[in-house]
Amino acid sequence: MKGKNRLSLLILALGSISILASCSETSFSLPSYEQGEDLTWDDIHDPNRPDGDFDYDDDYVPVDPPEIIREETPELDPAYEAGSKTSVTRMEAENAYVDFVGSNASAWRNVFSDVDKLAFDFRLSNKLCTRNLNDSWQGGTSINFDFNSSESYLVKVKALISTHDKKTDPYVPGSNFKVKSEGKNEKGEELYSYADLSEISIPRSESKELVSGGEVNSDYFYFAEIEFYAAIYKGDTTIKFEFDGGGKGCNLDYIEIETSAEITGFDNDYYQDGDKVTSLDGKTSEWYVSQAPTETEAGTFTAQKYIEGEWHTYTYGLPALLDEEGDLVEGYTKGNDGSYSFDFKNDKVTFTPGEALTSTLTISDDSIVKFAGGATSIKKEVGKPIELTDFELPDGKGIGVIVAYDQLGHDLGAITLSSWTVPSYGVTLEVRTLIPEGYTQYNAGDEQFSRLPNPVYGGAIKANFSISSSYDTFIHGTDADEGLYGSVVSYNGTLNPRGIPLPTDSNPNPTEADTQFRLATHIGKSDDDKPIVLNKEHSFIYYLENFGDTRMHLRLNVVNASNSIEPDDPGVDIDLDPGEALTAVVNIKFTLGSSNRNTMALFTVLEDIENMKLGIAFIAKLGA
Repeated sequence: MKGKNRLSLLILALGSISILASCSETSFSLPSYEQGEDLTWDDIHDPNRPDGDFDYDDDYVPVDPPEIIREETPELDPAYEAGSKTSVTRMEAENAYVDFVGSNASAWRNVFSDVDKLAFDFRLSNKLCTRNLNDSWQGGTSINFDFNSSESYLVKVKALISTHDKKTDPYVPGSNFKVKSEGKNEKGEELYSYADLSEISIPRSESKELVSGGEVNSDYFYFAEIEFYAAIYKGDTTIKFEFDGGGKGCNLDYIEIETSAEITGFDNDYYQDGDKVTSLDGKTSEWYVSQAPTETEAGTFTAQKYIEGEWHTYTYGLPALLDEEGDLVEGYTKGNDGSYSFDFKNDKVTFTPGEALTSTLTISDDSIVKFAGGATSIKKEVGKPIELTDFELPDGKGIGVIVAYDQLGHDLGAITLSSWTVPSYGVTLEVRTLIPEGYTQYNAGDEQFSRLPNPVYGGAIKANFSISSSYDTFIHGTDADEGLYGSVVSYNGTLNPRGIPLPTDSNPNPTEADTQFRLATHIGKSDDDKPIVLNKEHSFIYYLENFGDTRMHLRLNVVNASNSIEPDDPGVDIDLDPGEALTAVVNIKFTLGSSNRNTMALFTVLEDIENMKLGIAFIAKLGA
């Protein structure tokens, strides 16, 4: 009876639902977007509603179906068996797209440039090959050949690759990288296939050195051609050489695809570093013969690229002009005027054996002096330093700050006379300040790591220091009309006259001491160059300006070691209200410490300073 009662109740309930539906003239219908298809409860379940709630509305939007990726290998190109016509398409590896996996710290290397990731040799196809698809890159990096195919086939592919170093003998490609084909079918589903490289092994003796000279280890550029089958898909196809982070990778010159399908769309003028046209105007790369070859001696060819704020260079080998039979090496063209040339990236590179490479330097309209004789431009030999005598200067004056710009307007920063050498690319110079003859201007604080001031009484205050870029701010002196470009040293917080240093192993319980910080600056050009010598009079002139909002009261001493002030040095009192500036002259003979490559400006805090902003620039004339 209990079962019959339950059945009666269920029939009664269903009948009630039918009556209600009839009375309200409401009917249920399936979502209109899929009428005619079999639906389940999952199809009309709204995933955004809580479990148990159902959506019977027609405005239901279905969830996107999962992306389908299929491993699919097409049939072999029927032209091979039929003996039908096929064609070969060569794709240069330097014109492929590089999907580089790297860290932010090496961001500039993400650009596939001549400087960093290509090698050069006349014997290579198009004179270039890729470098470093190996363990110096990170797993996931690939070289991608993107093109379009009229058919989907399994096709014959050849690739000229390097066999790595002499220790890797034989070289087994399949253990070092993978070759993957990618495309789509007519439904838009993604397809892929891996080439079978398992049977390929290359003895070192069967490979040939194709790159030599310059900044390259030829051990890694012994090339051999490999053959395998790879898939191509109708429409857009990619054949990629993948490095997975293991093995030795390879260097790659080109691939060749033999098929009856029509292959189009690969750009053999494309360079990922952006150089593909017939002129260097407006480009960020330069190349030139840095050492001209002779008939019997090799030379060098240099490529440069401006990346992330500076020019990077790489030097390659150039063959001698004549081969062993005395014939002109293929790739060179001899001119009637005794010059030679070769083509590179659609440009003609011309040189004359024995002739020094020169570059044109231009003086900026904003420069306060011109070149010697009032010239606005001069030619200088590449690699030679620029000298004071290259400029026309007033009597008794030298040069303070010179800033260089390349022909593209990139700011190359301040340069130093007699040590900065002329680059191959055109440069514009701007002399911004003049100084007394015999003095040299230096970059305040460049001896310190990141140019941070060095707190003498303890590391607790170091974190609050900062210093602006070198020569980015004009610092006035006592005379409002004088001054130099320098930097601004800032401290966020309060500097008190006295403080307790942080404990150290040698001094675990330090006592209260004067609050001091110092700026150590390179005077010598190297660790062995120590022009700061004892018992010789050195002259230092400091330009100091208060850029803060409160008074600053400090004492300046110039020291040769640590914070050891010379016994007879009273220091210079620096008491500046906001906006005030002074010129401090310090003539001193050091007796403490030893010969040094650095000089130290030691500042002692005399009264509380809130949020210090101290402008500083200085020049020095060292004792003979």
